[in-house]
Amino acid sequence: MAVEDELILRNPFQFKLESVISVRSESREALNREDEKDFMEFVSNDEHYQRYYDEILILLGTGLRIGEFCGLTVHDIDMKKREIRIDHQLLRKRDGTYYITTPKTESGKRTLYMSNMVYDAFGRVLENRKAPKVEMMVDGKSGFLFLDMNGRPKVALHYQHLLKRIANKYNACHDKKIKVCPHVLRHTFCTRMEQMNMPLKSLQYVMGHADFETTMNVYAHVDAEQAVKDMRLIDGGLTEFYSSFTRNKGKVIPR
Repeated sequence: MAVEDELILRNPFQFKLESVISVRSESREALNREDEKDFMEFVSNDEHYQRYYDEILILLGTGLRIGEFCGLTVHDIDMKKREIRIDHQLLRKRDGTYYITTPKTESGKRTLYMSNMVYDAFGRVLENRKAPKVEMMVDGKSGFLFLDMNGRPKVALHYQHLLKRIANKYNACHDKKIKVCPHVLRHTFCTRMEQMNMPLKSLQYVMGHADFETTMNVYAHVDAEQAVKDMRLIDGGLTEFYSSFTRNKGKVIPR
């Protein structure tokens, strides 16, 4: 506008942002079934990291955003109804200040049903949770489920570092290397639910996405192995369907 109004001779910002800023975003792929199973078995059997098994299992079994997970309090868990209420996230500023914010979108406010494995994991978490001397209050919220050694709520950075350390140890003794972070666990959950034929609108709700495209185009992954399995499942129906019009003069056309 300044150039057009002849206030300046040329636009000093007329260049592509990527020419001065290096974009290093990495695609986060979901774990396939085999890697998921091997990773969780590794965590459960590791003398040091097995204490975090239930926390990782809940992330993997709910698809929660890490801020939503860290913000869970004892008041958000209804073991009788087997429900998890999601209506806030817990975040922390660089200066160490904790604060509560609403979910990423209005659709982020939701109630999730606990699967059997998630129900059992929450039961162990609640049973083993040691109440701190003083329950920390953050913007009216207290009773946070997941606390660090100082009795303060864990935040995203805790789990990013934790999962990176576990993955490094896992990779050191496995030929196939994997990358694991909180968002990979969320991707994995979404992909697994889609593969298990959860109705897509229900999956969108569970993931807390405002639009359907995000659920399918960003979070749900299909690899070649899964595609083959899916094709085998429908192969019988396809064969019967196509056989109805692949006949020529009473003879089936060879395939």
